[in-house]
Amino acid sequence: MSTHSEPHREGQGSPEFPTPQDPGNPSTETDPEDLGSQMDSVSEKRIRSHTDKGAVYYEGIVNSHTSKLVQTRCDIDAVVDSVARKAKTESELLAHKEQLSELCNQYKEQSREFIEFLHHAHTAQSKQEVVSQELILSNVVAKVNSMFEQIHYMIKHSQEETKSIPASHTSGKSKSSSVSSILLRQRAKVEATKAALDFAKQEAELKRKEALIEEQAMKAKAEEIRRKSEVQLDIDILNRTRDAVVADAELSAMRESLDEEKRGITPIISLRHHLLVTFCVGRPHPSLESHIWHFYLEIKYRMGKKSKRRNVQAAKANASTTDTRELSKAAKKEVYELIQQLFEKCALPLGAGAKEWEGYLEIHGIIEKIQNIQSGKPSTSKSRQDSMSRFMEWLSVNDVETKNVDIVQYDGYGYGLQATKDLKEAELFLSIPRKIMMTMNTASSSVLGPLTVEDKILQAMPSVTLALHLLCEKYSEESFWKPYIDILPDSYSTPLYFSTDEMKCLKGSPALTDSINQCRNIARQYAYFYKAFMNNPSAAHLPIKDCFTYDDYRWAVCTVMTRQNQIPTSDGNALSFALIPLWDMCNHTNGFITTDFNLEKDCSECYSLVDYAEGDQIFIFYGARSNAELLVNNGFVYPSNEFDRVAMKLGISKDDPLFALKSEVLARVGLLPSRTFYLHIGEDPVSTDLLAFLRIFSMDEREFEIAGLVRSEIFVSKEVEEKVWSFLETRAAILLRSYETTIEEDEEILKNTELSPFVRQVVQLRMCEKKILKTANTFASCQKLSLQEKEENS
Repeated sequence: MSTHSEPHREGQGSPEFPTPQDPGNPSTETDPEDLGSQMDSVSEKRIRSHTDKGAVYYEGIVNSHTSKLVQTRCDIDAVVDSVARKAKTESELLAHKEQLSELCNQYKEQSREFIEFLHHAHTAQSKQEVVSQELILSNVVAKVNSMFEQIHYMIKHSQEETKSIPASHTSGKSKSSSVSSILLRQRAKVEATKAALDFAKQEAELKRKEALIEEQAMKAKAEEIRRKSEVQLDIDILNRTRDAVVADAELSAMRESLDEEKRGITPIISLRHHLLVTFCVGRPHPSLESHIWHFYLEIKYRMGKKSKRRNVQAAKANASTTDTRELSKAAKKEVYELIQQLFEKCALPLGAGAKEWEGYLEIHGIIEKIQNIQSGKPSTSKSRQDSMSRFMEWLSVNDVETKNVDIVQYDGYGYGLQATKDLKEAELFLSIPRKIMMTMNTASSSVLGPLTVEDKILQAMPSVTLALHLLCEKYSEESFWKPYIDILPDSYSTPLYFSTDEMKCLKGSPALTDSINQCRNIARQYAYFYKAFMNNPSAAHLPIKDCFTYDDYRWAVCTVMTRQNQIPTSDGNALSFALIPLWDMCNHTNGFITTDFNLEKDCSECYSLVDYAEGDQIFIFYGARSNAELLVNNGFVYPSNEFDRVAMKLGISKDDPLFALKSEVLARVGLLPSRTFYLHIGEDPVSTDLLAFLRIFSMDEREFEIAGLVRSEIFVSKEVEEKVWSFLETRAAILLRSYETTIEEDEEILKNTELSPFVRQVVQLRMCEKKILKTANTFASCQKLSLQEKEENS
């Protein structure tokens, strides 16, 4: 896959890499109802189950909501800390109170959406999560209310002190005024202390109930620890003799170097057999065999295929070179000051419209300064093409059958998988075992493990954990996944890599706000972890501690965001994030999900979407995503996307006299008074939810008396229908005018052969969105005309 055009899989939000849309993954994004209808048509040819897909979809949505809630809580904490840091003027306190109120309302709305989704899920897990989220919501609201009270008393105290100043100059009233001022201050302190105690009690109760919810998980972990303890003694013995075995293997390899080419890999296989025989009697325990197998792989890649000892020495040389990546003390100090600015800027809401763009420019400017200082760090990347042969060898050694596919570079796609034989539809062509995947479990057992136990952000955002795990492994010369990491792209074509001029080309598209929010969130995460690595003792041994650059974190985030998928845990009771080598080289096309996880064989399995002839490129379906979602989270636009759509935010004004009544009716049909709707590609761009919302939005009090309003199929009145289609016609026209170019002008721009890859995909996105809006505008006009014709005929 190429640097700019290679399609990848997005993260499961990101959710932990937050975007306004749920960043799913190739086998989780499809709506369960759509997935069910697709599977019915080929039920005899598929081994995947609708239930499994629904579970994956459910987990993806939950993680998306969780990441948004965590971010809003961080914003609230930032404002609270800002108030508590130093004394404020009355105007500053009022500004903070207003900002805190907006964030609190935003958190309440996010919580209501999450709880509503959990209620619809109707599972035992969702019921537990409803209880937990309601407790967290009450805790956050109590915290904000407590802060409101403190701000109120701070303002009141400030006003009373101001009033008391003139009185202090009069001899007759100076003492009583002073006493009154003291009493007011004491009363304010008492009230603030009382509010703080109430909040502490609520927080303690929340923690107690959260502990009960986690008790079951702790029991499962205890059982796993018990199993591990059974082989711990054997593993300790193996660790103590490791150096001796490696030295003996290298000596044997030197003696056999003369006939190495004839013997091929036989000496290595014999070495693994020797290890098993040395440390085990009969068949070893699976855990012990796993450790032996990893030592065997380490020995193999130390020795290499030509000259094993020379490669060990080269690895040590590379390790010493890596140490030179650390910045000077002066540069570190300058970076740390910029990090402080970046964190404070990202903690504030960006606003909307011009303020949103100005905020983005400020954040981008700080990031550029950080990048300029860190740009002197030596590059550790290698040629992808030169690393492919070693990657394929690594797959073969780890029991991955690659006879059906080959990695080939395609024009317009970058790297992809090519069929090396004819494949029939629904034929299994790729199977990837869990043992070579990068997962949350491998992250927990790595050098990053201690930090994941302590850091709440890593606990709440597994995709972030996976990104840092990937980065630590990238800078570990002895990493088991080094052959896989070496074939990953050096950069990506997501908006995180856009210049300000390229980002500006998105003006008019809903993807602009999504992209700016993504850049802000990743910048905030980078600033947070930069400070965490400096101050947290658990990060002392991380290979990236002293060389944690923004470019590296952006690369790791994009790698995970574009390639990760969810797989079940070994016991099948939960889902875990994972990077799946080789499978993630497949490019996207329209279709349906053809990837599943086989728990019995403990591997991910991929089936042929259609018939492929030998030499054809093999495609898979990433999920039902719009082109805006594909660009923001995967870094490409698919002009033939059958699931394309344009986001449109609509809401009932709180100033509407019928706001309460309309909100109640919307709730009965499962809709919120403010949410994002979509106009879809095709002849009928209006969804049933959008039509139901617009009808309720357009109704007056008399029309609400009509009984039986359930969904959009109910025709209320001709007047309401005319309002609906007039509104939609006007809204689509306004959205079209928000773009700076027309469809015809975009077509001319695309004829420029020197257009940068980033700008080209942005122009393609604009064209796709404008075509949908134009269709919606025409559709609404036709509906209005149809109403008029019916009236004339009647």
